[in-house]
This record gives sequence, structure tokens and C-alpha cells, in this order.
Amino acid sequence: MNSSDNDPWGAQPNWVTWSTTAIAVVGCVLNFLIILTYFDSRRLQSLITNKIIASLAFTDLCTCLSKIFNVYIEPTLRVLSGVLGYLFCHCIRTTYYLWTFIHISILHILLVSIDRYIAVIHPVTYRSLSQKHGNMKVMLLLLYCGGAALSLINIDLYTYAEVNMNPQCVFIAEDASETLILLKAYWHVVFTSSCISTIVFIYTQIIRRVISRSNITQDNAKSQKNAQQLTITSIAITFVFGASTFPTYIYACLYYIDAVIKLYLHLRFDSPVYHFCVQLTIASSFLNPCVYATQNRTFRSAFIALNKRFLNFSDF
Repeated sequence: MNSSDNDPWGAQPNWVTWSTTAIAVVGCVLNFLIILTYFDSRRLQSLITNKIIASLAFTDLCTCLSKIFNVYIEPTLRVLSGVLGYLFCHCIRTTYYLWTFIHISILHILLVSIDRYIAVIHPVTYRSLSQKHGNMKVMLLLLYCGGAALSLINIDLYTYAEVNMNPQCVFIAEDASETLILLKAYWHVVFTSSCISTIVFIYTQIIRRVISRSNITQDNAKSQKNAQQLTITSIAITFVFGASTFPTYIYACLYYIDAVIKLYLHLRFDSPVYHFCVQLTIASSFLNPCVYATQNRTFRSAFIALNKRFLNFSDF
């Protein structure tokens, strides 16, 4: 069992702390504004896709708050003895809560892709499903549960131990059996590749269908334009999220594979490369709201209207 001194996540460079703080604070503000805009506009609430986007904004807000907690509050907490110590080491010290929200965000991206696929490929079915908002609430609840379940893969990175009668969280990942390490390697490879391949396949089919629809009647022109607008927004969100999130998973894949096959890559979780990948992952939390504002005209109009009402109210 490794001692606490060998903990690869025990300390972070100053540039990581400051960049994380800036990203998290900006992300909190922008995602809160997106949520406020959604609940202020009945037009936004009428579309299922916007409901998913608002839920994604809430998840990104929780991700930013979790990162602030991880950087500034968690290091000040003392490890208690007994059951509370076990819970702290396995749920808090492993940043289980943070990766839960990151996994929930990934599942949201998949759900947005599926939503756009049904809307474009099967519009009649989508119109009937759009009337059943209760089903989407159940689906979103399942996403949150699924994100919590996916994050259990790293819950054993730390364990509780009493060293000289002093409760501590001890990093044990490098002492795990080869079978467990190989299982984690396969999990990261399968999860990453399945997400990428599913999203690419869905949007390839969507783009092919949109291109093939060259003859659009005047009655369907407006609805077709709205569908294309939401599809472009979804593709932009997916691209930004994939480019910022999947490098972290690819690094984790190589880390666990190297631990078993001995590729001698000398990868560690305290390396500048890994820190940079994690910063990209957190950055997606504030990049997504920027995508809503630039790509979705409905969100942009609702946000401007909300600001105008706020400014008029502040004049009194």
C-alpha cells in the first residue's frame, strides 16, 4: 500500500489552481444565466431539446461548483475515523462527486444526439414524443443515476487507513491487481470509443438526411429551419464537449494499459499533460453556454429580453 507521500494527486501546480478557479467561476455565472433564461421563456420550455440543454447547464453548474469545492474546501477537511472516514476517502478524496457530474454531462450529449436523430430522421414520431414531457423527466433522472454508476469505476483509488493512530486516505491505485487495472483499461477504452462512435454515426445520418431534403414546401420551411438550427447547436455542443473531454479519457486509457502491458510511457496523474487534459474537461462547462448564445437564436433572443427586463427593473 502506498503512503500518502506517493499520492500523485496530493498537490497541484499554481497554474492549475488559478486556471481552474477562473474557468469554474465563469462557468458558474454563464450556466446560471442559461438556467435563468430557460425558466424565464415559455418558448424555450416548449421544446424537449431545450429541456435537455437546460439540464446540461445545471450539470455544468454543478461541475464548476464541485471543482471549486475540490480546490479550496476539500484540502481543508480532516479525515474522520470510522465509517465517515471510509465515506470521505472513497467519495470525496477520489473526487467521485466531480466525475459523477462529468459523466452526467457526457450522457446529456448522447441524449441530445439521440433527440436530434429522432427529430430529423423520424419527425412524425418526434412530434408525438414532444407532447410527453414527463417521459423526458424520467429520462433525465436515469441520466443522473447513470452518471453516478459510471463514476464508481474510480471509487477505489483511495482507501481509509489508520497510520500511527492517525486516520488517513491512502492512494492504492498503483498497488491494485493486474486484473483490476486491466478491467479499468478496457472500461475506459470501451466507454470512450462507444461514445465517440455513437455520436459520429448519429450526426452523420442527420447531415445526410438534411442534405437529401432539397425540396421543402413553404409550410414546412419554418419548422425545417428551426430543426436545422437546433441540430447545428447540438453538433457544436457535441464537438466542443468531445474535443475538451475525451483527451482526459484517452490519457486514462493509456495510463491503465501502460500499467499492464508495460509500454513504458511513464504516464502519471500529476503530469502537466494530465493537468492540461483535466483543464480542458472543466473548460467545457463554460464553453457550452457560449455555444448556446452564438448558435441558438431562440436562446439568444430570450437572454437579451431577460437582460432588458433586468435593466429596466434596476432603473427604479
